[in-house]
Amino acid sequence: MASDIKEYQKYYEQYPDQQFLTIPWERYVGLTKVFRDIPDEGDMAELGVGYGGTTRLLSDRFSDKTIYAFDTFEGFKPLPEKYTKNEAPRWKDWGTDTIYWSVVEDTLSMLRNVITKKGIFPETTKDVDTKFSLVHLDVDIYLSTLYGLEFFFDKIVPGGFIVIDDLFSENFKGSSFPQVRRAVKDFYKNKNQDYRDFIDFQNDIGQGVIKFDNIN
Repeated sequence: MASDIKEYQKYYEQYPDQQFLTIPWERYVGLTKVFRDIPDEGDMAELGVGYGGTTRLLSDRFSDKTIYAFDTFEGFKPLPEKYTKNEAPRWKDWGTDTIYWSVVEDTLSMLRNVITKKGIFPETTKDVDTKFSLVHLDVDIYLSTLYGLEFFFDKIVPGGFIVIDDLFSENFKGSSFPQVRRAVKDFYKNKNQDYRDFIDFQNDIGQGVIKFDNIN
């Protein structure tokens, strides 16, 4: 734990404007646990970059891997209506006026091992033909979460991970992201499986972890 704290402080203090390109301590610890078991094979990806903190962290920690950063880099406003019509109204224009997207995009574009994929997912995947050791899904809404699972699931190498942000177990009280859980539940239902058999729920930090112990 002491080494994690030192690493986090080193990572966090790089950025004078700490609203951007950092993540909270609890999320850092959760991801660090996953990092310890990442297989050598496979690239990495984040769908839903937001402030850029997780993508930057992946780039720092895994300098030998290619990191794909998928985002509109404009917030939710460019998404077709079908993405948000069944969501809470707050998601319609999320991030449009609250994130300095040019700062995030420009900063990530300067990292030698990060490939930014600007646009509406999954349209931005057309030239992506690779396997992944870690995928971080942080898109908040139903359809984007479902599309992310559908695209990445069969592209994870044995021993790899998908980490889903804002995924809480059904018995957890206070989740404001039931649409994320619904997308995961429906994805596994289409495979005739119960999603609860495959998710390691980390309710304290609001993440669900899928580990691919076997080839799917």
